[in-house]
Amino acid sequence: MKIQNNLRGSGIAVPIFSLRSNNSFGIGEYADLKILADWSSHVGIKMIQTLPINDTTNSHTNQDSYPYSPISVFALHPIYLNIPMMGKLTAAEQARYDKEQKQFNALSYADYQAVYDAKTYYFKQLYQREWGALCAGDRYKAFLRKNSDWLLPYAEFMSKRDGEPKTYYHYLQYHADQQLREAVDYARLLGVGMKGDIPIGVDPYSVEVATHPELFNTNASAGAPPDAFDMKGQNWGFPTYNWDEMAKDGYSWWQRRFKKMEDYFDAYRIDHILGMFRIWQMRKTDVWGLCGHFVPALPYTLQELWDKGVKLDADRMTLPYIRSNFIDEALGQDKDYILSRFMLTDDGYVYYFREEFNTQRKVYDYMHSEAAAELSAEDRTRIINATFRLLSEVLFVRDQNDENLLHPRVLMTESFSFRDLYDDQKAVLGGIYHDYFYCRHNEFWRESGMKKLPALVSATSMLCCGEDLGMVPACVPEVMHELNILSLEIERMPKDPSVEFGDPLKAPYMSVCTTGTHDTNPLRAWWEEDRERTQRYYNNVLGMSGEAPKTLTTGLAEMIIMRHLSSPAMWVILPLQDWLALDNTVRNPDAHAERINDPSNPHNFWCYRMHINLEELIRQHDFKQHVRNLCKRAK
Repeated sequence: MKIQNNLRGSGIAVPIFSLRSNNSFGIGEYADLKILADWSSHVGIKMIQTLPINDTTNSHTNQDSYPYSPISVFALHPIYLNIPMMGKLTAAEQARYDKEQKQFNALSYADYQAVYDAKTYYFKQLYQREWGALCAGDRYKAFLRKNSDWLLPYAEFMSKRDGEPKTYYHYLQYHADQQLREAVDYARLLGVGMKGDIPIGVDPYSVEVATHPELFNTNASAGAPPDAFDMKGQNWGFPTYNWDEMAKDGYSWWQRRFKKMEDYFDAYRIDHILGMFRIWQMRKTDVWGLCGHFVPALPYTLQELWDKGVKLDADRMTLPYIRSNFIDEALGQDKDYILSRFMLTDDGYVYYFREEFNTQRKVYDYMHSEAAAELSAEDRTRIINATFRLLSEVLFVRDQNDENLLHPRVLMTESFSFRDLYDDQKAVLGGIYHDYFYCRHNEFWRESGMKKLPALVSATSMLCCGEDLGMVPACVPEVMHELNILSLEIERMPKDPSVEFGDPLKAPYMSVCTTGTHDTNPLRAWWEEDRERTQRYYNNVLGMSGEAPKTLTTGLAEMIIMRHLSSPAMWVILPLQDWLALDNTVRNPDAHAERINDPSNPHNFWCYRMHINLEELIRQHDFKQHVRNLCKRAK
């Protein structure tokens, strides 16, 4: 996309499932975007940003609420369909629908699976009555011609898995396409653009993995190294990409994926853009992300490590190092349980794991079996964490493709294994650690990113934004700037490690500036998260004297938001919850009911739903005027 140097605008970020209107059915729907666009146009907001909206239907439980695990990167999620817009219900069906709609809309959260199950009843009734006429129409035929390359394998995959006719899935996808297009076209007429989200991974049981297994490494899991969200690292469970295979046809799979996004969006966010340079990869036997390594990477040979001054053998560096001098500290109150069940010792000093418990997955499965049923959930979690920590007591991780190559374990210097070394070895390994994570790969990863990203971002005219958070290689900002990819700037997650808080007023023009993401607490809950940190922010950032209020007032919310709206960033896109924090009339009475995701919880239920209807929000004229004035002041 050609960048206009004078372009600046404000936006709102909200998942579709979080929207609430009089016409929706317990969860936000594509049609609700039209009402949100009305509100946005009234207050001067120019962009609506959503989370991924691809089909995630897999386990048919609330686990499917996780929007970053698509079973198709092309198919839209049917759960966001508005039933009355699909066709006319019978009198009996309408009565049932009205009753269920009232019940679901009364809930404070999106009851994901219950809503989907209820909607499925109407999907099937309408499909049986409407399909014959619909499939003969010109609009459907045009839709099929344009989308057959992904729609046919998706429908076949779903039909084999769930037993419905293949054309049932054609029917749902046609309506999803029509309803989303109608909402997008309406928003654009009002001058409001749409920004989508492209997940970095796909579900291991997706149609893509089933139909193109050569494009994925199914013997590994993608994730992220430890960060501010989770010091254990993250294991997403997605297969990693076989980039060499993808490169053979110029990354056409990715290009088709981006082009499909362009049907609905003016801009898009690449989730975890760092994965385009290198991905954090774990073995299938891992549960935590702590013992993964980067792919591609430049690991060390054993001889190379020895040549650098390491005086340790391979076992000392790569096998869990467990000694009696720290066993009490490591295991605490669970020492007896863990030692008696999982571990062995020959001399009372050196401990090692029994073969049946020598991986995290083996321990996890045991702790969730009948054998551990007598333990409380709290006890199980504590025991699992302590045991996993011992299993992670290694200095280096063996490469998954070549066992003779070694990667420094992330956070190596914080391990018991490192603590037990002599000072000279600590110094040598500390230097190797710094070289691996901050120096060794810079040009290598730059080349890796430049092999892929130019072909991807040039596939469409959409504005490209990257979620560049976490352990960011030095080459990433350079490549993003070169390719006109906007960075993500978050005040509470500064890119400069020497400061506690970033400065929105110093954000680069080629960026999206925001108060937080779906992975962080909204402003009001964040204010109460860490009292000492909030006090420093109150005094040092906002320049206020005295003790910080215990809760975030509307006046303080305005100060923070104005700091962001005054940023030179091209886009300032704030979460819906933070816009609502500006006014006591519209803010949620419970500041802690607005969080969307907790990254440290792999089983998080994504169910946040705004507490006020969009129609009511539009009627709040004083609030609209307030937001409009703030947006004007920031120009």
